[in-house]
Parts: sequence; C-alpha cells; structure tokens
Amino acid sequence: MEVDIFKEIIVPVIGGLGIFMLGLEFMATGIQSLAVNRMRSLLAKVAGKPITGLAAGTFITGVIQSSTAMTVMVVGLVNAGVLGLRTPATISES
Repeated sequence: MEVDIFKEIIVPVIGGLGIFMLGLEFMATGIQSLAVNRMRSLLAKVAGKPITGLAAGTFITGVIQSSTAMTVMVVGLVNAGVLGLRTPATISES
C-alpha cells in the first residue's frame, strides 16, 4: 500500500490552512462591521485586568468547551483591532 504524500498529506494541509486564513479574514471583517466601540467597552469591563481576563477566558473556554475555538476568536479579535495584546515587560538579562 503506497501513500502519495503530495495528494494525501500536503494538499489537505495547505488547503486547511488556506480555509483557516480565509475564515480569520471573514471574522475580522465581520467584527469590524459590528459595533466595535460597544464590543471594546464590554471587553474592557470583562477583561480589563489580567486576573479578570484570565477568569473570563477560562469561563468562556469552559462554556464552549473548545480551547481551539477560543484561540481562533481571540486571534480574530486582535486581527480586527478590537482586542489588543500586551507585551510582557522586558526582562533584563543578567
């Protein structure tokens, strides 16, 4: 039994990544067309501080029972400019 690597592995992986990227683009444009200011204020209330953000993220992930779906939603919100990610403070190397 011979496996055609290109046809059975590479093409589905590239196709899946393409569909994933297209979905992110659709999600970003959809979010931008919604009431972005209301969504920003809601997210600021729910996840304004790191500990409340962690709790909200954990709760939502538990409700939808998919960390992958939650990650895709966060990436879409960041891509749409609704949610910003803070960079950790730079640690000086000793």
